[in-house]
Amino acid sequence: MKKMLLLLCFAGAVFACGTTPQNGSMPMELNRAIDYGTSEIATQLPEGAKIAVLNIAGAPTEKLANYMLNEIVDALVNTGRFDLLDRDKTNKAMINTEIGYQQITGEVNEDNQVRIGENLGAQIIITCTLENLDEYYRFRIRSLEIQGRKMIAAKSVNMTPKDRLLARAVAEERELESRMPKKPEMPTLNYSDISGDTLFLKIKWRKVPNATSYNIFISEIPIKPANPTVTEKGSSCKVAVRGKRRQYVWIQATNSQSGSPVSDMAISNPGV
Repeated sequence: MKKMLLLLCFAGAVFACGTTPQNGSMPMELNRAIDYGTSEIATQLPEGAKIAVLNIAGAPTEKLANYMLNEIVDALVNTGRFDLLDRDKTNKAMINTEIGYQQITGEVNEDNQVRIGENLGAQIIITCTLENLDEYYRFRIRSLEIQGRKMIAAKSVNMTPKDRLLARAVAEERELESRMPKKPEMPTLNYSDISGDTLFLKIKWRKVPNATSYNIFISEIPIKPANPTVTEKGSSCKVAVRGKRRQYVWIQATNSQSGSPVSDMAISNPGV
């Protein structure tokens, strides 16, 4: 009887070991997923490499993204095998490359990634993504060698949405989204007060809930300018433009939280 019990216990232990996630397929808590994914790619990186950890695309909030990035840096530093670049310097390099909060939590194309790494003097850059797959989140961590643009190592880990830090960030994201203005409708355009070679373009748009002001972008080519031409608090404006030239116009709703996506492009008809 004792032998039978021992055999059953041994079989149970073997079964338990067999069902323990060893490859990241079973959802893990956030901190464990970071440690597991980072340790997996660390074994494939060259010792002494100068490494910059850049961004986490898809993170619900900037706060969570920076927390995860710092945890990855700490995990790599604690191996004692690499030269990790300071996160403050990395953030400044991203800003100098015209990459801000949106790219810290969004996609950064490979050219910008390489440019940031080169500006920092890094040999290897690490980027991550966090993808919501409803039942769980998929955390991906990748390393790219700058010189040859060669992917050295990559690992994917499933992350449980019930994790306290992740669940809090998702709730914060939803609360922020509820206060953000939505995309405005395409504005209407008319001309008035013709004076020589100058026309006044009258622009009207529907008010957007939660918006406190509106950025108006005007161009003579169908490419939105980087900066708004004017900013208004109401729902219309009149802007002097050169006569007999088609104008392209976009509207963006803003408030203290953020700016909305720009409206669809409106095109004027100056009668030419």
